[in-house]
Amino acid sequence: MNLIWHINRAKFEFSDPSDIDVWENNPVINFEFSPAESDDGGDAVFSDPESSANYFSLDSNNSKYSFSREDEHLIVSAWVRVAVDVVDDFDGDLLDEWSSENGGWASSTIDLGEDVDASIIEDDGGDWRIE
Repeated sequence: MNLIWHINRAKFEFSDPSDIDVWENNPVINFEFSPAESDDGGDAVFSDPESSANYFSLDSNNSKYSFSREDEHLIVSAWVRVAVDVVDDFDGDLLDEWSSENGGWASSTIDLGEDVDASIIEDDGGDWRIE
């Protein structure tokens, strides 16, 4: 099954603000998914949470994203497609409950690759949806 993870307005702070220029010359956005970071380890939603974990670069086949600069920060919004095996009784309500009440929102994040030292200092939340 395909799920969509969305993060809106992730504000990245760079340890060296000149690295924004470096990053913009070769933009890389990676997605990290680790169901074990949720309160239940992903057991409520995923058939095999451990094998569902994934880390990959975003591209036009697996995501839609946008970015812009605000002062010395980079602002990124992304929609990421994640293929996973889910439990038999899976539905939208179960996904919502896992995401909001079992800490599923903490199972995913994005980064800007190894060439820059940048971290998210705020965002408008990450959420899960069924594709």
